[in-house]
Order: sequence, then structure tokens, then C-alpha cells
Amino acid sequence: MNIGEYIIRLISCIAILLLLFQPILGYAESNLNEREQAAAMEFGLFLGGAATQYDQCVDKGYIPSEPQKAEDKVISFIKRSEQAAPDEKTKQNYVYVQKGWDLAKQKIKEQTPKYWEDNCTRIIEQWNKYLKMLKQ
Repeated sequence: MNIGEYIIRLISCIAILLLLFQPILGYAESNLNEREQAAAMEFGLFLGGAATQYDQCVDKGYIPSEPQKAEDKVISFIKRSEQAAPDEKTKQNYVYVQKGWDLAKQKIKEQTPKYWEDNCTRIIEQWNKYLKMLKQ
């Protein structure tokens, strides 16, 4: 895959997620004084949401299972990041990361079997990109 195809796929994945979660992001970003909180929610929404969707694809049989669930990997990453945070204000943002992830989980529960059949391949691709970030 060339770089152009990669960019197009990445943009399409982001567009799909934004369509699913636009009402949530709009609420979080409506108050300009809460930009950091909105960014933290968005991070949780995308990273946690990708992990939850990946685990759903495994549960539905579209992906072979692994020793550690994707959600557990994200939880571990978030805990390490929170512990390494330089100050209390930064640590408090992790509450919003979890809120974003919780909102993603609610939306993911609403998906139909056809959604999983059509999207697990793209979810795998997106999760693999996030997985590289988690290993750093």
C-alpha cells in the first residue's frame, strides 16, 4: 500500500468514528475552557473505542484471540501514563480519557451484526496502528 492509500484509509476510519461520536465530541468541545478535557475524552474515545471494537471482533470470531485482550492493553497504558504524569492537573485528565472510552462503549453496544461483518478488517488495521503506539 502506498502512502496515498494509507492516508485515505486513515482519513476514512477517522471520518467513520467522527460520524459515530459527533454528538459526544460536540458536547465535550462546546465549552472552550474545557479543551484539555475534550482532548482527553477524544483520546479515550478513539484509543479505548478501538480496543473495545477489536475485542468485539475477537468475541464474534472475526479475529483469533490473543493472550491479552486489547482493552487490558489500553488499561495498562493509561495507568502507566497517569503514573508518569508530571502534575495533578495532567493526572486529572485521565478521568476524561475514561469518560470518552465509556461513551465509545455505549455506542459500540448499539452496532448490528452487519457492522461487525463489514468493519472488522478496518478495525484490525486501526488497532494495529494504535498497538504500535502502546508499545513505545
